[in-house]
This record gives sequence, structure tokens and C-alpha cells, in this order.
Amino acid sequence: MTQNGITRRQHYVPDFYLQGWATDDGKVTAHDLQSLKDKKTFRTDPANVLVQSYFYEEDTANPDNRIENILSAMEGRTASVVKKVRAVTAATDVKAAAATLSRSLTGAGVDVLAEFAAYQYMRVPGAIEQKRYELQTSALDETTKTHHLNPGRFVEGGYAYVVDHFKAMKYLFFISSGQDFVTSDWPCFDMDEDNRGTLLGEEVGRKTDVVAYMPLTPRVGMVMYPVGINQASLNSRRWGASVQPDSFVRNQNTLIIQKAERYVVARKESPFIFAVAVKRRKSQPQSL
Repeated sequence: MTQNGITRRQHYVPDFYLQGWATDDGKVTAHDLQSLKDKKTFRTDPANVLVQSYFYEEDTANPDNRIENILSAMEGRTASVVKKVRAVTAATDVKAAAATLSRSLTGAGVDVLAEFAAYQYMRVPGAIEQKRYELQTSALDETTKTHHLNPGRFVEGGYAYVVDHFKAMKYLFFISSGQDFVTSDWPCFDMDEDNRGTLLGEEVGRKTDVVAYMPLTPRVGMVMYPVGINQASLNSRRWGASVQPDSFVRNQNTLIIQKAERYVVARKESPFIFAVAVKRRKSQPQSL
């Protein structure tokens, strides 16, 4: 909703992206991981989920829409590329879809997806809270921490800090042969081989044992590899595509569910989402 040039309801996961998970009625299914006992889900328009009032405003009493305008411009560029990915991978023949996607993407298109991933890596509440946790032992005083962790300042500065590393990475697009990829309120994140945990923005694109992941559509998962990693499907190329079985998709979906703050988004209700969520570390009672 925009009034006098100011967008009140500001998405931290854009609705153009979530529309990829919409069914014929234009709605997605959101799974609320805070309701593991009741397994609460709801059908909603993508415009009405993963959104907060004046989320990116540096001064909510005097909003200026500055960051929202930057993000809107980026989303406009990205939407056309994602639309192309959806169209190319709609083919029934998944091997042909993978080959066509690999062939039809351009360096400029991959750059746009890299920028989108870099923004999405930084712009969600979960990332901001992770950085707040990481700064607990820093020498910064609370006023300075609060200033830098304002979502608008955080996404702008964080994007500038990581975007070149995202652009330098190699991109492998995994095409599902059947089962849908799901997404969440924290759709782009990094991880390491040893599962020791990574520092937000400090290792992605820098360390060879750290990769980043983001589901791009229900049929396409995007994995970002640092230069130097041994990935036979890419060889010397910057991007490529391959077909993966349901077992791989389930593994990627498990990662998404484990990382999500509260909401996992899918095309339809999925008991698998809650079965994974109940076992994740975030769902366990915290000891005193």
C-alpha cells in the first residue's frame, strides 16, 4: 500500500518472488512454525505475508521510502529474469529444461540473480538478529549497534559489503524432477561443510567450504559456489544447470525449514514441513 509516495507495508521477502509458489487461485500456503502443536497453515495472497509496516525506514515517524525505492528497482530487474527461468523450466522434459536454462541464461542475467541473492541474504529479520547475536561481544555500545542494525541501514550497507562476492561466485541451478522446492522468511543463506556455523557476510564467497543457497522457484533451487570449489557440473563455467531427484529436493527443503525464522511457504500444505520443524534446534526448549 502506497500513500503520498510512501509504501507502508514493506516486504522483506518480495511478493513477486513468492508469487512463484502461488496456485491457480493466486495464493500460497504459509506454514507457521510457531504452531508446531496445532500445525497451523493459512492460504494467503503473496502481498499479505512476510511484510512489516515501514520495515526499512530509518525514522518510522518520518518515512522517506528511500530503501524501499532501491529494493523496488532491484525487484523489477529481477522479476523479468525469474519470469524467464520459470518459463524455460516449465517444460515437461526436465533434462531439456536444464539444458535450455543453462544455454539461455546470460552473464547479465546471472549478475541480476547475484544482486537479488545478495540483497535477500541481508534484508530479512533473521539475518539482522543473527548479526545482533554476533555483535554481543563486540566493543560497540548499544546505541551504535541499534543504529547499524536498523533494517534500512543494515540492508544497504550489508549489500554493498557482500555483492561483489556474490557476483564472483559460480551458480548451479538444480531442476527438480518432481517434488517442489519450498521457500521461507529466510530464503537465502550460507552454510559450511562442517555445519559449525558461519558469520553473516564474512565467509560467503570468501571461503571454499562455504556455499549459499536460495530456492528460486518451486522447480529451481540455486546454489552459489565460491571460486575454487570442486564442482564437476560447473567445471570452468560460471553457471550451469542439472536435474535432481526428489531426495535432493527434500534435503534442500530440510535446510530451508531448519533456517526459517517462523514461516515456510509452499504451494500446498505439507506435513513434511512440520515433521522437520519439530526436530530443529530452534524448536527445542532452551535450558536455563
